[in-house]
Amino acid sequence: MIKSTPVITLFLVHCYLYCCGQENFISGYIVKAQGDTVHGYVDYQQWVNSPAVIIFKANINEAPQTFKPEDIKYLYVKAANELYMGIKTQLSIRPNKYSSQISNENKIVSVFAHVLVTGAMSLYG
Repeated sequence: MIKSTPVITLFLVHCYLYCCGQENFISGYIVKAQGDTVHGYVDYQQWVNSPAVIIFKANINEAPQTFKPEDIKYLYVKAANELYMGIKTQLSIRPNKYSSQISNENKIVSVFAHVLVTGAMSLYG
């Protein structure tokens, strides 16, 4: 039994990496920072948190391209009916309750904000 433990562990690690590394290119489009709309396929990973970068193919058979929030105005994932907007926002970095630090630090970051509601006033998640 002890001799098979490393084999089982290796098998389980392999299965985990195989499952987590899957590509999932589905129909969508991006609107580049210059305003050009490109229809194609987004590697959609059912994001719980907004992604730091997105992987996109204009044609399913071509090599994927990676885009950061500053490269894209909008990203739309058709099957999930989700819209993301590349924005710059202020991130407030505050010490945790166990820290002895007093000052707060603010940082400007680029993120993909999940657009929840659009209209006269928009809501991002």
